[in-house]
Amino acid sequence: MPSELYEKPILIVGVMRSGTTLLNRILNAHPQLYFFYNQTDFLRRYNNKYDPLNENTFFKFLNDYKLHMNQLQIEISDHEIEIIRNFIKEHYISYKNLYLALAISHLQPSDNGRWGEKYAGFGVEQQRFIDLFPKGQVIAITRNLVDVYISNKEKVKRENPQAYERGDHLLILDDWRQFTKNWREFTRKAENNSYLHITYEDLLSNPITITKKICAFLNLEWSNDMIDEKKLVYEDGKIWNANTSFDYKIMGLDKNNIGRHRKEILNDELELIQFLEKNYAMKKSDDQLHAMPINNPLVQKLESVVSMWKSARNY
Repeated sequence: MPSELYEKPILIVGVMRSGTTLLNRILNAHPQLYFFYNQTDFLRRYNNKYDPLNENTFFKFLNDYKLHMNQLQIEISDHEIEIIRNFIKEHYISYKNLYLALAISHLQPSDNGRWGEKYAGFGVEQQRFIDLFPKGQVIAITRNLVDVYISNKEKVKRENPQAYERGDHLLILDDWRQFTKNWREFTRKAENNSYLHITYEDLLSNPITITKKICAFLNLEWSNDMIDEKKLVYEDGKIWNANTSFDYKIMGLDKNNIGRHRKEILNDELELIQFLEKNYAMKKSDDQLHAMPINNPLVQKLESVVSMWKSARNY
């Protein structure tokens, strides 16, 4: 079995609206890398969820996966299902091989290639990923929290005014709180060559420098394709445009998206975000954390929606 392809996949993690999809498309543009565009949700919905894992539960997994993707309006062809079945038949049933089978069936990577996908959320996936693939590598991308928050706030307001009034847009702040905590726990145990942290702002400001840094981390030769906007495409080959902004389409590596929303922040929002950025940093020690500012009216609203959506966000 080709060791790089089978043993060293790549995982991108970050809070929503932080540039995870942009990084996904940049890496996918490299000639040796193959990335899912649509998230498989394997590390959230399927890993360690079938007990015992045998032929019967394997077929249940296939049905569950196909049904879930169909609900997302993503068609899984009979040919892909056949490739998955044949891969498991040739190897053996394990969660690692199930995940590999999804990658090989959908991405069809070359033997000297590597594959990966991205998860936007609060970072529960990275340890599960490394448990499956000890030689795998994780890249975290973070973005200024004000930009993340305002972008998400306007998106929720436009798409679901009722959810906005309820305060669902505040959940992104809890995502940051949980993500930084999970990242610190992960990096304390992980080997240094298994993880890398970059920022959205650095990526857009210095795309050549940062993509070369990523390639050095992955032990790959740098490719100019990674910064060629015509190479950043959807799975159907059409030019990709970002969704990290709510009011205009961003094509590729657009510096204009850095700091665009910072003048739109309200005082209570800024106070809470500054507290979170100070107390929930990527490298901060857990014993330095402080209680939330109780005099901020958004804190109670945040904790209320976190409690309301607790079970739905328990993945």
